[in-house]
Amino acid sequence: MSRESDSGLDYWPKFQHIVPAYLAIGILTVAGLIAIRWVFAEYLPGIEIKEDLWEIWIPMVFPIIPVAIWLRPRIKILKFKDRTDDRQFFFLSIAVFSMAVPSIIAQNFILRAMADLHDVPTVSAIKSDRPNRYYSISEFEVQEHLGGAHADVRASGKHNEYLNFDFFFAFPISDPGDNVGREHVFWYGIKHHEQISNRLEDEEKERLYKSSYEDAVEFVENYDFRDQEYFEVVPASDDRDNYRKAAESRSGVSWENDTVILVPGEGTFANRTGEKFDWIFLSSGIGSAVFLLFLIWPTYDRRELQRQRRGEMPEGNFVDGFREFFIPRNDYFAAPILLDAIIIVYLVQIFSGIHPIHPTGGELLEWGANRRSETAGGEWWRLVTSMFLHGGLMHLMLNAFGLLLAAIFVEPIYGRIKLFVIYFFAGIGGSLASIWWYENTISVGASGAVFGLFGAIFSLAAMGVMRFSDLTWLWIYLGINLLFGLTGGIDNAAHIGGFISGALIGLLLQLFTKLRHEQ
Repeated sequence: MSRESDSGLDYWPKFQHIVPAYLAIGILTVAGLIAIRWVFAEYLPGIEIKEDLWEIWIPMVFPIIPVAIWLRPRIKILKFKDRTDDRQFFFLSIAVFSMAVPSIIAQNFILRAMADLHDVPTVSAIKSDRPNRYYSISEFEVQEHLGGAHADVRASGKHNEYLNFDFFFAFPISDPGDNVGREHVFWYGIKHHEQISNRLEDEEKERLYKSSYEDAVEFVENYDFRDQEYFEVVPASDDRDNYRKAAESRSGVSWENDTVILVPGEGTFANRTGEKFDWIFLSSGIGSAVFLLFLIWPTYDRRELQRQRRGEMPEGNFVDGFREFFIPRNDYFAAPILLDAIIIVYLVQIFSGIHPIHPTGGELLEWGANRRSETAGGEWWRLVTSMFLHGGLMHLMLNAFGLLLAAIFVEPIYGRIKLFVIYFFAGIGGSLASIWWYENTISVGASGAVFGLFGAIFSLAAMGVMRFSDLTWLWIYLGINLLFGLTGGIDNAAHIGGFISGALIGLLLQLFTKLRHEQ
């Protein structure tokens, strides 16, 4: 009997085995995330998770685990003429994407749709400890002469090709005739946004920044503070942090506790959610249709289908794969610990409020990033802490890949303890090289330490333990990283310093081991 079905058009067995699980996971993913969000909003208001995470990043990540655990084994019945694993990954990617998009739209819709408009006579009627989302205020006064401003500059785009200037203005808003003190709670927020190319010369960027700020000031000076139907209370988000910094710049009082930012609603209250509700179902339908359409072409493995129907799990399931990378074992011990450490730090960064893709330099400095003035000024611990911080998800993924790649060669030869020694001292060497070479660059990332591991591999080849001809992949990886560093935004000094440090440390460790064996 043939292992494969007779025709890729034999659709029903594939549909029956895969699609019910796909639909169930999709429905439970969207509905489950809505329920979790509602529980946090209603019963756990003290735990603030930023709106940016709820509405973009959590919906993108949330479907990955159920898809990997329950849908991936079913996808394994599909057979392709070539690149089987790539094509299976393609199906899983479609599944995750088709669930993430409606989840993102639903998160943008659900709490806004459920919130009511509260009519209050004055600003003082708003509860500052737990305000509602929307307010219509009959009488209020804006203290325009007491406003504060804060600028947030960060890169965006696939290769950081854009530079975004966001100018936040905050003005005390109070009851008519009230005196505004230094600890005023309620602030009227206005935001002005401009975007430029990040490939321009520094002088041109500086000129455009000043021009953008002047445009923002002119916009605020001509702003009609009463041109709105309702106010929205800015929830926990990067925007709220920036508005509060604007308020703090004027008042000089910390905004940590109960400062409330009110921004004018766009359009009418009835249209606050636009057509997002319809798009939840439309996007889900489009994603499901694409998944079902692509399911037409592959054939399927009859024997694997029968095995799964008997309840036998396919080899190489998600849990086993997950354990391979992140759980230490005898022959692969140090790398998972280091990998887990940088991932945990990254997750703590995110849930403390740092942007997951484009954190600012100021945010990273607060967490222990490396820069000459701070480090050489006595904060030498930054040489180590900066090794565990990352400037976004892509930065983390690249360093995680490099760490795993290097550890495959380093740990079996040097051992786990020496791998730790090489990693930490090479990382410190890279950090020192960074502050020696750059005067005002903020440096983070494990890349200096990872390059140190590659340096140790180079030492093994130099001593004849490995052959240079077997390290073609090493030169390609190093070359790509160094070339990217020449385009800007990458700390090549840390890379080179880490590589040289790792090569020297690896050489000394090998010589010490060799001498000890000869005695």
